Amino acid sequence: MELTIWDAATVDAGSDGLICEGATYTLADATADGYTSLVWTTSGTGSFNDAGMLHATYTPSPNDILDGYVTLTLTGNSAGNCPSDIDAMTLNISRQAIVDAGEDAEICESNSYTFADATANHAVTLLWTTDGTGTFDDATILHPEYTPGAEETGLVTFTLTTVSATPCATVSDVMVLDITPMVDVSAGADATICEGVSFTLTDATASDYGTVQWSTSGTGTFDNINLVNATYTPSENDVLDGYVELTLSASGLGSCPDMSDMMTVFINESAYAFAGNDDYTCGYSSYALVAASANSYDSLLWTTSGFGSFTDAKILNPVYTPDAGDPEVVELKLLVFGITACVNASDVMLLTREEEPEAYAGEDTAICEGASYMIADATASDFSEVIWTTSGSGSFDNPNDVNATYTPSNSDILNGSVVLTLTAVSIDACPDATDSMTLSVSGSALANAGSDDAVCQGEPYTLSSATAQNYQSVMWSTSGLGSFNDPTLINPTYTPAAGETGVITMTMTLTGIPPCGTDDDSMMLTISPEATAYAGPDAQMCMSQTYTVDDANAQNYSSVQWTTNGVGDLLNANTLTPTYVAAPGEYGSVQLTLTAVGLSGCANATDNMVILIHQPPVANAGPDAQTCEEQPYTVVGAYAQNFTSLYWETDGSGELLNEETLAPTYIPAEGETGNITLTLFVVGTPSCGNITDEAVLTIVSPPVVDAGEDDETCSNIPV
Repeated sequence: MELTIWDAATVDAGSDGLICEGATYTLADATADGYTSLVWTTSGTGSFNDAGMLHATYTPSPNDILDGYVTLTLTGNSAGNCPSDIDAMTLNISRQAIVDAGEDAEICESNSYTFADATANHAVTLLWTTDGTGTFDDATILHPEYTPGAEETGLVTFTLTTVSATPCATVSDVMVLDITPMVDVSAGADATICEGVSFTLTDATASDYGTVQWSTSGTGTFDNINLVNATYTPSENDVLDGYVELTLSASGLGSCPDMSDMMTVFINESAYAFAGNDDYTCGYSSYALVAASANSYDSLLWTTSGFGSFTDAKILNPVYTPDAGDPEVVELKLLVFGITACVNASDVMLLTREEEPEAYAGEDTAICEGASYMIADATASDFSEVIWTTSGSGSFDNPNDVNATYTPSNSDILNGSVVLTLTAVSIDACPDATDSMTLSVSGSALANAGSDDAVCQGEPYTLSSATAQNYQSVMWSTSGLGSFNDPTLINPTYTPAAGETGVITMTMTLTGIPPCGTDDDSMMLTISPEATAYAGPDAQMCMSQTYTVDDANAQNYSSVQWTTNGVGDLLNANTLTPTYVAAPGEYGSVQLTLTAVGLSGCANATDNMVILIHQPPVANAGPDAQTCEEQPYTVVGAYAQNFTSLYWETDGSGELLNEETLAPTYIPAEGETGNITLTLFVVGTPSCGNITDEAVLTIVSPPVVDAGEDDETCSNIPV
């Protein structure tokens, strides 16, 4: 024989590899031996330049790159019947970092900048660097915040460098940040000028600005609002205000905000003095010069033509105290010393002395509701006029008459009093004199005994709806036989006498507050007898029958109403003789409730009766049967339901034992044969009656056998 021995193929796909996305991979360290053919396969979707070549080159697909790796498998096919050999290696694919430092940008001096639009993909690490003097909050994050250095301005370059995963290359990108200097503006120091003078803003300055513009809080004018050192001419309103605020605004460069600064020009008016209008003072009372005014002065001084004195002659609004030697009219002069370069001013007012008025409204008093009151004891002196006023809403016949007459209003009467005030109006300078008196207005007594009502016999009744107004005392009386717990209360309780019924009168009498009289009012109280109800005795009925109540009664009621817990129908439920119609199949206890609705003031009365609904009796004597002559027979299969007792009877001549049970025994008479009837009598409830059932017992004679007379025969001879 010839035996061919083949070598089995052996393959080695090589060590795992690593490339950067976009590169191909040559399987240079793959080895194979004893093979007839080779084939490379991939777990991905890339391609080989020659899948049958040992050192093939693999080009990853986009999906392979997204997955980050691919498994490459080398299969060596053997000769003959030798098995193929397989080996695999993993090709890891790193992503190339992509970086964008963002668009060039601009910020204003001293502002920080966040690199919000920078992007980086597939970076292992990243780092920001700059040629500026500022600092990053974290130079290793994608969107750091850069804080410029002190006074840093101009163009600053920023580089974002990212390190890719091995073996991909490191990449970077650059952006430029333009840091614009902040505008600097000063309107100059505050200044003071005199009324009628223009002001040149010589110490105003501005730098790093686009344009400048002056504005004013007043209504004056500039010679050139776009000139840093403009000249301002105040308006009349500016002078009246005493100052004006001038603001120099400079527009910022780039993204820098506009800036402004303000200075105040204080404008002194020419000195002005006003001592006040001529006036009056009351007697020798002190007089405050509150109406005096002055403007634009360094100091001032008050003088008088009299002998009185000022609290402080060097303040604008002192208090002048007349002297007993002052004439009736004194001259008070205000001298105002103007601010430097402004002239002095002066003014005079005349102060005239007058006497103080007096008023007396009279003594407090009281009147009754509906009356008017003349204020006869009121007096007044040294007045220009008198005026009566009221704290209420009544009216005077003449409020300018010292002895006017007052008529109270309804509100005054309800309030019970009113204050009347007499005012003596001074001739000029003295304070008005006032005095008041209290006019008490007693309301007429008003009794209300309450609405007519009702109460049940024997129950106390509280007159809770009674009211009283404007009274000194209360007294209740009655036409009834009962008594009050306290007849001096507004809402006493009346207790009827034993057995008292009917309509009685309750009268409330009020004693009014002087000088008002009495008042009374009455109400009618109906005392109703108590309702009673009797539903009748309990009863029985048979199922599917009806039952009419015929012995119920009620007294002292307005109406009656029957209700039931049964499922049947209740007819004539508003009478004393209702009829209950049992529902089909209904049995057991059914309760009927009679409600007698009480008369006014009395509670309802109820009573119950029970109808016991019985099921009809059932009798079954069992099946017909057969027994042998003179042999006892016990009934089998008989049954009965809904009965009070039972018994059996027969038309036979035998004897019936245990005839009051469902299994009696019949003993036939001697020689008795044929059919007899066994009758079961079932006694139902009285309302349902009795019922019977029959069974036939057949008594048969026993069989008779006779073999004949004794005899003999010879052998072999049939008999």
